[in-house]
Amino acid sequence: MVNDRGQIYTIEGITAGIIMIVTAYLILSTTTIFTPGDVHITDMQLEQTGNDALAMLDSADSYSLDTVRPNTTNLSSMIELNNQPLFGALFNKYLNTKPGSATSDKIQYSATIFYRNDSGMIESYPFGSSSTLTGRENTVKVSRLVLVDDTSDQNAILPGNRIRMVLIEALLWRG
Repeated sequence: MVNDRGQIYTIEGITAGIIMIVTAYLILSTTTIFTPGDVHITDMQLEQTGNDALAMLDSADSYSLDTVRPNTTNLSSMIELNNQPLFGALFNKYLNTKPGSATSDKIQYSATIFYRNDSGMIESYPFGSSSTLTGRENTVKVSRLVLVDDTSDQNAILPGNRIRMVLIEALLWRG
């Protein structure tokens, strides 16, 4: 006894297979769209890199540049001496070194020092940059408070010779 009940199952199976193949093709051929929630991940990585670079500069070690006060950090010594070329070289090295790779990263920066003058007003001065902002880059701001002992009055920009806290702020972007 042969009847035609099996034909409907065969047609249904072939139709389901075609629908699955078309669905898989449509899913695999679409492009990946970045949502605004995905964009912040690269900014967080850039911010962490900048914070790490400032922390390494502001860590006291046995290789401090200041031989008179060995517990002084390299960053505070650079600010006290207004040594912008050394800051630029070390900060750029720390930002752009990729572990396990011979190539370097392309992170640019612009650093500024903020301080309180003798009359209590907040002032600032540029402390170096690797290139200029064009206004099209997506920037990330990192900052660190640094204790500066300018009692010997070595920095001509900072007014008065005293111990003070200054804020170093760096804008970072990939260039």
